[in-house]
Amino acid sequence: MPVILPDANGCFAVPADGAKFMASLGIPQIPLRGKRPFFNEWPTKGSTDFAQIDRWAAEFVGCNFGSVAKRSLGGHFALEVDSVDVRATYQKENPGYDFTASLIIQSGAGRGHRWYLFAEDSLSLQNIGQEDAAGFSLRVDNEQCVSPGSIHPERGTQYSVVVGNAPTVASCQEIAWFRTKKSQAQEIKKAQVDENGKRVLIRHGAMYDALISQAGKLWNSGFSPDKIPDMLVDWAEQNCEQPIDENKVRSYARGSNWKQGEPGAAWVYFGSYESTEEPTVEEKLPEFPRLGGALTELAEAICPDIPYEFKIMALITHWGLIRSGLDTFEDETHLQPRFYTCFVKEPGYGKTAAINEIRKAAELFCVHYSCMSSVDSGPALVDEFSDVLTNASLSGIGTEVKPLARVLLDPDEMTDLLEKAKVTQQSKNSLGSELLKLYETNRTGNRSRKAGKSQVDVAHLAILGGATPEGYERMWIGTGSGSTGLQSRFVTITTVAPKMPIDKTPTNSKAFDRLIPLIHKLANRGPQNIRMDERARTMFRTWWTSSTREKACEIRIEDMVKRLLIVLGGTNEDDTLIDEDIMDQAIRWAEYIIACREKFNVADSYTYTQAFEGAIRRVGIKAKRSMSQNQYRRLTHADSRPGGYGPFIQAWRNMIAVGELIEDGANRQSSKLFRHQL
Repeated sequence: MPVILPDANGCFAVPADGAKFMASLGIPQIPLRGKRPFFNEWPTKGSTDFAQIDRWAAEFVGCNFGSVAKRSLGGHFALEVDSVDVRATYQKENPGYDFTASLIIQSGAGRGHRWYLFAEDSLSLQNIGQEDAAGFSLRVDNEQCVSPGSIHPERGTQYSVVVGNAPTVASCQEIAWFRTKKSQAQEIKKAQVDENGKRVLIRHGAMYDALISQAGKLWNSGFSPDKIPDMLVDWAEQNCEQPIDENKVRSYARGSNWKQGEPGAAWVYFGSYESTEEPTVEEKLPEFPRLGGALTELAEAICPDIPYEFKIMALITHWGLIRSGLDTFEDETHLQPRFYTCFVKEPGYGKTAAINEIRKAAELFCVHYSCMSSVDSGPALVDEFSDVLTNASLSGIGTEVKPLARVLLDPDEMTDLLEKAKVTQQSKNSLGSELLKLYETNRTGNRSRKAGKSQVDVAHLAILGGATPEGYERMWIGTGSGSTGLQSRFVTITTVAPKMPIDKTPTNSKAFDRLIPLIHKLANRGPQNIRMDERARTMFRTWWTSSTREKACEIRIEDMVKRLLIVLGGTNEDDTLIDEDIMDQAIRWAEYIIACREKFNVADSYTYTQAFEGAIRRVGIKAKRSMSQNQYRRLTHADSRPGGYGPFIQAWRNMIAVGELIEDGANRQSSKLFRHQL
């Protein structure tokens, strides 16, 4: 079949004729919908067969065609030029030389595709995207350009042949220039990868400003206005987090939103602005592990709608107090399985329900200890221990040779307890120091004129309560009990379970009644020494030494794992030896606690302003980009935090004054941007 040549204007009667012309030069063809291929795997489906081109034209009526670039000897590649400045730049950087392509397809005034034949020295060339270079792209392998005879989808004009000879090899100057431009593009992209070489994608909260900025670069680089929307979509696909609203991205690049004051002036965006507020994303936590033993069975039987994490940790906290002073861990006899536990979650997720239901269940274990919902001061706590010890001695309660004084503080709101522990000019409350001291030891005492000296050497304290995320942060302000103090003694637990339903599933009474006698028996047996087998010991050592463990969220975690192992070993009826399976559960529990602490714990702060400084610091470190004051304000939730905007503004000024916040340009609303610098 004879090849149909272009007319005097370089045009063809139908797109299929232009496709056959390119196929006759050895360049494979594929059908296009506008500028995009109809099917996947199109790079491998290109054809130079005229009959196949006719079949595609009949199957996809009115379709365009694309010419495929494939890296191979005898194959072809194309330089797509979208600005008249590209040729001038090449000539300026290569004095005395010009582009040598012998096949040129025009897509618009001063724009088109220059086709070359592959040779040995050009096979190493790489693709250069439109976003990587000003005014051009290099389509080397598995790329395509619209063929002559096809119709531009926006302008309605035909792609035409300007120079219609068989493609020839590129000159050595052209090949060297292409390689230089690729190296420059790679240097630019280095800034878009993290320390591990992984591409850093622009998050949704920062995407709007980034897209407007990139659209401005495209407009001011001289690209064809009809190409810029497609180019911006391509750039967004490569650089932004999914999902991407393609229609919205195109709207940012439309010519109606960009204006130029006078010829040669910069293009400026006049479209509507959108909020760039960073979305609040729930940080993912490791899955809370299912722990072995009778306590997990009981937790699963009690009110199934209450989150398992809350029920099991409430049971562990009660159990640890019950067995404190009895069960020990290997040769570390000073370790006791007592916990200070705080549930952190918004209202409606079962914090209080777990505390109440487990308290009722623990009463059936028949081990005497005091549950206090509140305590006002250090001396009041000492008095409670004295009363418990006196009652135990008089009643002969317990299996111990020497009675123990056990107290569980289980306030519904942990914030109330910690508020009373704060030291102010008006109050020198010693409750905070008592809580800190009793985590490690069993000795406490008090002296008053009325009661004289009161000393208790067998005091065992556990704490169980709940707080909202905002309340948990607020309750540490003014305590001086940050990462190395009382805060580091707390096990922080949250949940990803849904809110509690209105119609709640009742307790599985059959399972409950079966388990209570077993747990009663375990709770009242004699002292147990919990030991690890060698594999579990090696597993624990390997995990703990796998990092330097210098993070604040890892403080005392090793100790807490051992406390948990005492509980897990002590609730196993058959064997108290810790094997690899139990150790795996404990390690996964520890990883969960570390993640929760990292999410919720705050640094020491004595004022609301200092707390805001810490919040601004955390936002800046996490964002890793420059942001406006309003963005920092929204991300620190200044409107709902204690103190409100006043302390936020003061904290903002303080951090600028000491150089932690550095001015770093402005956004398109002319608001100053600031980056955090340690």
